Amino acid sequence: MTKPIYTIDVETDPFEHNRDPLPFACGLYTGDNWFVFWGDDCIAQCHAKLLQLPPAIVYAHNGGKFDFYYMMDWIADKTEILIINGRIVKATTHTVKHEMRDSFAIMPFALKQYKKERIDYRCFERETRDANRKEITKYLKKDCVYLHELCVEFQDRFGDNLTIAATSMKELKKLYEFETLTSREDDMIRAPFYFGGRVQCFEKGIIKPTRGATIKCYDLNQCYPYAMRTFPHPISVPDARPSNDITENTFFLTVIGRNHNAFPKRSKDGLHFDVPYGEFNVSIHEYNAAIETGLFECEDIVQCYNFRQSTTFDKFVDKFHTLRRDAQLHGDDIGALFYKYVGNSCYGKFAQNPDDYYNFMLTDDKTNLNPLHDPDGYFPCTIIGFAGYILWKQPNHSVKRYNVATGASITGAARSLMIRALAHAKRPLYCDTDSILCEELNDVPIDPTKIGNWKLEKTGNLFALGGRKLYALFDGKECVKMASKGVHLTSDEIVQVCKGKSVTWKKDAPTFNFRTHSASYISRTVKMT
Repeated sequence: MTKPIYTIDVETDPFEHNRDPLPFACGLYTGDNWFVFWGDDCIAQCHAKLLQLPPAIVYAHNGGKFDFYYMMDWIADKTEILIINGRIVKATTHTVKHEMRDSFAIMPFALKQYKKERIDYRCFERETRDANRKEITKYLKKDCVYLHELCVEFQDRFGDNLTIAATSMKELKKLYEFETLTSREDDMIRAPFYFGGRVQCFEKGIIKPTRGATIKCYDLNQCYPYAMRTFPHPISVPDARPSNDITENTFFLTVIGRNHNAFPKRSKDGLHFDVPYGEFNVSIHEYNAAIETGLFECEDIVQCYNFRQSTTFDKFVDKFHTLRRDAQLHGDDIGALFYKYVGNSCYGKFAQNPDDYYNFMLTDDKTNLNPLHDPDGYFPCTIIGFAGYILWKQPNHSVKRYNVATGASITGAARSLMIRALAHAKRPLYCDTDSILCEELNDVPIDPTKIGNWKLEKTGNLFALGGRKLYALFDGKECVKMASKGVHLTSDEIVQVCKGKSVTWKKDAPTFNFRTHSASYISRTVKMT
């Protein structure tokens, strides 16, 4: 029987660059009872209450990047913890075996997409918080209750899963079977053919449209689900030996020829699509798109990688597209969110790589887990949290793989859609995975309601483009669309960068990680790249 679900949340001093935020309130909701703990020892008070409660799954949203770092002494007792991409996804408390989990791993969105109360965080300051205790407590309770609603509903619909990717893959495996790859087969495909989305700047700086034109931002509706649904993808192991001829079973190939902004080349700073000539490793979907649009002149086919079995994933995509649409029609806000993320999250799971997986264990700073006679045992990784804890790790030796060829084919199909669209774009300025900013996009299907069709999202008359994922589109004085990945710049600051100036950004929220003894604070100087 599944354990009961509790939710927890911690309130701290307001974030301010270089000020370590200390907790002053902690909320705990069991579904039946609400507890709030106030004061500098709120974490200890909450722990004492948890020790009195039956074992449960205790969720905190983004807890693995924040809240859990105040709770290290709950789990620092030779306890194995699951860490994925620097996030504590699961840890077990000692004495009473509660599972501390980060709900962001199954619901990778801000709570405000479901429900979220508003509050002025200035009332969290030490000198004002007691006077605002009632308001803060109400806010804290709502967050815990809303999170509890989401976590319970997620388990009711999909079962007990640790991540959204694992949930999505489990749902897909109900409909499809596929072969898994050996390490050798994985190596044959992963390095040469598995790339991410296409991000490219065609012009930079302060850009104005041609006289009589405007700058338009087009988005491709559900790019990856459409690529999964419409294109065939390999689901078997690759043939032992590559061939020299393209067949109906070919999914990847190495070619030599002239490239007119179609195929990627990998470098230290990312993918480049403007290499004019050379040898390229591409999916069959990209090759077909480039040949049909005249964006690649093939001189030689070096080798082709063939697969006995392939499929489209139309049943999976249609199932979750329909579930999401029905949820929206019937006011099922939770379902609409869940079905969106489950439907979009399994293509990356195909390409998961266990080579860098580790087992992690957390102890106090007095414990030695590293006997010299056990080379495969745990070895110290770093001090963790604020002080007094050691994170240990050992190689996982996992051999569990899915099929990187499937993932590489899906991402290749998505890039092929960009090749075809860019071939019909008038003055392309910028593209990012499933969007294009240009003056006009012709001869492509445009319908905001249909999967795989393009939609006109925004229109402007000035575009400030400083580099990949750094831009601002203006309609008059109003910024209608912007991005500044890794930093949070204003639209005016982006304009300054695009004029050649440097802008310094300081993150107020702390970053907790396994390489520091305390919270670290990010400061970055942003320049046009």
